[in-house]
Amino acid sequence: MKNTITRHQKYKTLHRILTENPQAFEGKPEAMAMLASLGDCNDQLSQLISKLIRPVSTVYQPRQNLRINFIESLKTMNGACILIATRINNNTLKAIMKQYRVQISRVADYTLYEMAVHIAEELKPYAGQAEDIGLDTVKLTEFTRLTNDFLSILDDTGMALNTRRVGRSEIHSLLKACNQLIVNQVDHFVIMNGPAFPEMKLAYMSVRKPRRSRKSDPEIEANGDISGTVTNSITGVSIGNASITLLQHAFVNETDIDGYYLFEELEEGTYTVGCFAHGYQVPEAVEVTIQNNESLVVDFNLIPVDPVLN
Repeated sequence: MKNTITRHQKYKTLHRILTENPQAFEGKPEAMAMLASLGDCNDQLSQLISKLIRPVSTVYQPRQNLRINFIESLKTMNGACILIATRINNNTLKAIMKQYRVQISRVADYTLYEMAVHIAEELKPYAGQAEDIGLDTVKLTEFTRLTNDFLSILDDTGMALNTRRVGRSEIHSLLKACNQLIVNQVDHFVIMNGPAFPEMKLAYMSVRKPRRSRKSDPEIEANGDISGTVTNSITGVSIGNASITLLQHAFVNETDIDGYYLFEELEEGTYTVGCFAHGYQVPEAVEVTIQNNESLVVDFNLIPVDPVLN
């Protein structure tokens, strides 16, 4: 998000410099429309960025808080199921529950929910035996309620994260559109009108500072980009500060707090995208081919080295 805000502020500054020189646009309706488009683009960016400025941890926190209580309750019910299965000599049920016991700290949240539903179903026929070991109807009902609450918060978190992803996608598209407007129209307008308005050109170019292209052919613009998110495959939580590398080109980027990364102004060609984050297994690199002005998405779901600790 930091890079996004920096770019947005730069575009706002360019727009402000232009609007401070209204005489340069007098009698030029096409130029005025161009300036209005740049202003609209900045306004839309401001609205979208304001919605994403809230840390993603606030989205995850309710789920994480409930997850702790849910897992403890799940372990208790799993233990009760093992005890009952042992007492009634149901070795099949006992084996399944013991397998669940091992997996509880290692599986994704929706799998935990499915485990809970299965355990609750298995306990129903043995209400009497459950009562004998201290697991009364009230506790079983509370477990069912907690299971439903967990599913609800999983869905709510998923929707909130999807809203952020959509917002990021819209911001990405707007930044790209804004950049294209500046490169293809605004830059040329400022240069053409520089002799008549030298102060405007000087102020504009001092902010613009187009970076030197890495391409060999100056007639070809590098406008491709690769973006994506990095998440924990067990919890679904975004992983910040993961290193993303375009291997053949020695380009390195880091994910932000939302687990998001972006490589811009890429030439046409083939890229190998690698990912590394402390505490996670290194995933297989992904090879992609990008065309001019194409946007590709490469996501990574990382497996913790020790799922219990993560």
